[in-house]
Amino acid sequence: MPCSTFPPRAALASSQTPDDVRFIRKVLNEAGGHQVKIISKIENEAGLEHFDLILQVRGPSHPPCALVGARCQDGGNRPRHESA
Repeated sequence: MPCSTFPPRAALASSQTPDDVRFIRKVLNEAGGHQVKIISKIENEAGLEHFDLILQVRGPSHPPCALVGARCQDGGNRPRHESA
């Protein structure tokens, strides 16, 4: 059922694969929210592994609005990159 008003952006928490973004885009489009930009939040290892693919998911007129990184859900036990 179409909705009469939409926010300019919608946040997708815990994006793990490009299919997550595609699914939300499909739901928004079916409800009439073609103009809504999606913010993908990367919260876990699966999201990091698919980061490049998540970044590439877009419609012809909908580049990703933003990507948000979050601390790991494992209590911060992920090794940090050491700079030289």
